[in-house]
Amino acid sequence: MNSTNERSVFSYLMVFVLTVAILAGQSMFVLAIPATGAAAGEITVTGTSTTGEKPFVLVNGDAAFTGRTFFSNGTISTPDSSSASINFGKIGRINLGPGSILTLTVSETNISGTLSAGNIRVMNGDGVGVKIDTPDDSITNEGTTAGRFTVSVADNKSSVGAEKGLVRYNKGQSTAAGQDDDDDDNHGIWVPVIVIGGAVGAVLLYFALRDDDDDVVSPVR
Repeated sequence: MNSTNERSVFSYLMVFVLTVAILAGQSMFVLAIPATGAAAGEITVTGTSTTGEKPFVLVNGDAAFTGRTFFSNGTISTPDSSSASINFGKIGRINLGPGSILTLTVSETNISGTLSAGNIRVMNGDGVGVKIDTPDDSITNEGTTAGRFTVSVADNKSSVGAEKGLVRYNKGQSTAAGQDDDDDDNHGIWVPVIVIGGAVGAVLLYFALRDDDDDVVSPVR
């Protein structure tokens, strides 16, 4: 009888332990999931390593190689001998040059980060707003169409270059890619206008001279 009771108690105890283990595992899994709306990207690392190993970058202080997942609200830094690219799919992609430090938060409609050093190239998809803070500036994009721009930080001073779309920086100033091309197009418009205008003027001059000849009275009648 005692043996039967002991087996029953042992069975209940095992069920209790397994239940606790399952619940604890589920809690850890939930904690590991990024916040709702956050995005994750795949890291690709290029370059060399001084130790002869595969090139790597640091993500939140830990070494990360090609194929590592970058979760939103993290910090990625590249050594002087390596570059990295983070692909967020349709949201966009960010390339980091050597010696860069970038803290990044990404959602389905927004990319925001802080570039402390180095340089990055941001490529955003349609409808994705971008804001990159630097030690002396805050760079934002148009936020409606796909764009490409670069941000560099050296000696706590930043510089911006637009490749596609409109980028605002330095307290409201803006730079847009293709401005020079637009100017060339505007100059080109004047070429056919001048040609057509010259042709019309020549025709009018011809008829004016012809009318003058008709008004001349011949001395012989």
